[in-house]
Amino acid sequence: MRKIISRLAAFLRLILNPRQMKGETYFPEKPRKNILRIYFEQLLHSLKYGEINRYYYVYGMDVVGKKDSDYMDYYSFYRLRNKMNMTKPYNYICLLQDKRLFGVFASFYGLQTASNVATIHDGVLSEPIVDVLLKHNHLFCKPVDSLCGNGVFELLYHDGEYYLDAKKISYDSLLQYIKSLKGDIIMQPYVEQHKEISAINDKCINTVRIVTVNPNKSENPDDVVILASLLRIGVNDMNVDNWAKGGLVVGIDRDGTLMKYGFYKPGHGTKTEKHPDSGVVFEGREIPMYDELERQVKFFHSKLNGIYTIGWDVAITNNGPLFIEGNDNYELGFLQTCFGGMRSVFEKYLIK
Repeated sequence: MRKIISRLAAFLRLILNPRQMKGETYFPEKPRKNILRIYFEQLLHSLKYGEINRYYYVYGMDVVGKKDSDYMDYYSFYRLRNKMNMTKPYNYICLLQDKRLFGVFASFYGLQTASNVATIHDGVLSEPIVDVLLKHNHLFCKPVDSLCGNGVFELLYHDGEYYLDAKKISYDSLLQYIKSLKGDIIMQPYVEQHKEISAINDKCINTVRIVTVNPNKSENPDDVVILASLLRIGVNDMNVDNWAKGGLVVGIDRDGTLMKYGFYKPGHGTKTEKHPDSGVVFEGREIPMYDELERQVKFFHSKLNGIYTIGWDVAITNNGPLFIEGNDNYELGFLQTCFGGMRSVFEKYLIK
């Protein structure tokens, strides 16, 4: 009954507000379905899955020959992913969802990760901000449980001046800002990324999202399966690379080179073959130390074998991969945007 109600509700939302079915095509160079066919397919999707397909255009579903059945719907993915990750009698995902614990665990196994040099708890610093910024003049600060780049900010101390998210701020105003913060926030030294990644975009740290599955919850790294990987890239003056904030995602082939297109999330743009600021062309560009990245990710997942599937965010530095975080609740949308329909892949590994 609940499924029937959700499907009817999604259908009625589209009928009552058909503007939700509109969007900008990502593939104007390809033959497209007519508008009536597009509307019919979106209505059918809502009845079948109980959701509005907000990724219809970025998936290229408006292109002739594209089939909705090849793509995993969000709610089925969400349910299966969480079911496989939330084991009983205990749940290991707390090791991913608390960024402090994640760093401790990574360091224990000798993996490179961002260090936590100070914390803020409900507006109270663990040590004076002056001391922190004198030791580490450039800090990246984020809530311990943040998602999609929410609550992230940068602090910089340069030539006796303070900067918050690249804007000059007085010392008193900075203290007031810190006092206004709620919850737990970790402060980490800004990471210097590999020069080949910085050449694409040097305004923020651009991370590799790599998705793994440990089908048998094995302690053997060779049993860990890599499903897909992509590079998340900031644009303009963004201090994060998140897709939800307007960044780009570019698929990575299994040989460690970038694919042809970078894609924006719907509402931020469509696709591009090169970075809009640096002009760097994506296709064929190598991700440095990609083989080592895969090796370390598989090793780490074998140590976190109580978690079934993980979406890792890893920076590439001159000293090798550096683990930023692991996500049990990783995004589906940009994976299928870069690699096409992945229903068969996820059903193979998530249905047991």
